[in-house]
Order: sequence, then C-alpha cells, then structure tokens
Amino acid sequence: MRSNTHLSLYTNLYKISLRNPHLLSQLPTPLLSLASHQLAGRGRGSNIWLSPSGCLQFSLLLRVSLANFPVNKHVFLQYLFTLAVVEACREKTVLGPKAGGQVRLKWPNDLYAVFGEGEEDLRKIGGVLVNTNVSGDNVDIVVGTLSLA
Repeated sequence: MRSNTHLSLYTNLYKISLRNPHLLSQLPTPLLSLASHQLAGRGRGSNIWLSPSGCLQFSLLLRVSLANFPVNKHVFLQYLFTLAVVEACREKTVLGPKAGGQVRLKWPNDLYAVFGEGEEDLRKIGGVLVNTNVSGDNVDIVVGTLSLA
C-alpha cells in the first residue's frame, strides 16, 4: 500500500457525503471504507437494499482537482465505475472467466448474474452508486458498491 493511502473504518462514506460534505472534504484520500453488512441501503426511488454478511461492500473516496476533471465529465463516473466492477469480476483471480462471464451490467448501475438462457434467469447481485460533491477547486467522488453476493 502506498504511504499516502488510508484504510480506515468509517460507518458510511456515502451517508457522510450526503449529510456532511464539509466533514467529507476533511477526510484523507484515497480512502477505502469496508462494510460487513448493510441494513439501510439506498435503492432506486424509495427502495431499501439489504446486504447480508459475506457480500463485498465498500465505499471509496477520491478527491480530484476540477481543473483535471471538469463538472461536465462527472456524468460518466457512474458508467465507468460500474463497468470497472463488471470487468474486475471477469479477472482470473476474482471470479475467473467462466463465473465472471456470467456477470452483466444493466444501465446505469445494476449488476446481474446469468443463471440460465432466458431473461427470467437474470438475478440482481448488486449495484454501484456514485456521489460527487464540489468543494472549492476539488470534487470529492464517493463510489459505493451494494451487495456483490
């Protein structure tokens, strides 16, 4: 791990980014927050997402200069990070090509696994949420995964 990389336990970076952007701007970056389970995740609309123990759940905080990453490019973050998770699942050392090849992306942020031939054989296994907060000359980017079971 690089000496300027921080691994710490915070209850929920995503909630911090929504409720207290000033506190978020004071945290060191990059920062990775891992969770053992999730009881009050946010889904589409008013849906609640529950994730049991054993799932991969994390939030990643990145801070980037607006000069290097202008606001009009932020819309692409959701797609890029979700694609990155799908590609990571296909790596030989993660799920491997056979199991990883079953992971599919449903725009903009849902992850599905194929368990058969038909559309009814797709099951949601997780999702990726991205939140951005502009603070001064920087943008704080919080990427969170939900329940990669």
